[in-house]
Amino acid sequence: MMIRPIMKTTAAAAGLAVLTAQSALGAGYAQTMITAPHRSAPIALHIYYPEDGTSGTKTQLGKNAVFKGTPVSLDASIAHGSHPIVLLSHGSGGNAVNLAWIASHIADQGYLVLAPNHPGTTSGDSTPQNTVKIWERPADMSAILSHTASGALDAYSPDMSSVTAMGFSLGAHTALALAGARVNKAAYISYCDDNVGKWDCEWLAAGGASIIDIDKMQYEADMSDARITRTVAIDPALSAAYTDESLSSIRTPVHLMNLGEFDQIPAAIDARPVGRRIQGATLQDLPNAWHFSFLGECTRMGGMIVKASGEDDPICEERAGGNRAELHAQMKSLLTGYFAKMTVTNIQ
Repeated sequence: MMIRPIMKTTAAAAGLAVLTAQSALGAGYAQTMITAPHRSAPIALHIYYPEDGTSGTKTQLGKNAVFKGTPVSLDASIAHGSHPIVLLSHGSGGNAVNLAWIASHIADQGYLVLAPNHPGTTSGDSTPQNTVKIWERPADMSAILSHTASGALDAYSPDMSSVTAMGFSLGAHTALALAGARVNKAAYISYCDDNVGKWDCEWLAAGGASIIDIDKMQYEADMSDARITRTVAIDPALSAAYTDESLSSIRTPVHLMNLGEFDQIPAAIDARPVGRRIQGATLQDLPNAWHFSFLGECTRMGGMIVKASGEDDPICEERAGGNRAELHAQMKSLLTGYFAKMTVTNIQ
């Protein structure tokens, strides 16, 4: 199976990305709660949409001592027209508001971005025991699509014929699962046996979560949703556990991105072995970035606050030569360019 790598990304190359013709007026923002049959409590759904510039209250969404936040317009009037959907899934321990920097930008290009806080794996409510229940997150997204199809979000003019599943880290797995990717429990156990003390395996073990005890049928279940028309996966978790059969069976377009140069990507989130097995998949790396570059931009004191809180992950740090604001600008350009089906140069 051939994978089509996209050209190396530099600031100059990123600047060549052609955005959609949608008038960039800004992003509206609203929040609602939806119910899902597999959840005992409602799911918080964050909605980003193109506004028409005539109303709304400007605010800095997600601003706090650690993160700068993102400008949006609360309850603004929506721009005219029908809007293709982007389902956006945050990483383990993350949340929909922290991804407002990319969600609002995509919405500003004419898309309706629907981003849940996944119960059990979101900020302030994340445990290893819930994280291994990987079937719950794609079920959240399918429930959101069904909620949208029912007409409950008609005020936002959703276009159900165009649905992109997009995610970061564990959210990237969520997006791939919706496209048809399935994991093998034994393969993931073997991966952790070979990577003791590394990334996800270390965190799960330290938290007392046992992959061995997870229900095999649920863990390996087909969570695909035929309503998904395109997939974008950034630093996909569980990359070592996907089955050849499920990946080779995916027929919708898939775009994969790794944050950092390919030879520096940990096995836990290496997109290359995933992309090689998906027909027609495209793959891109982003030099000078790393995994946490996809989180919101931090304040000047953010890193020190995070460290003082006892958080192990340096979520505000960048690699030498990396600047989060600049990296975000590149990712915005590249991702919206992909959505617009921009022409890219392939590496031979």
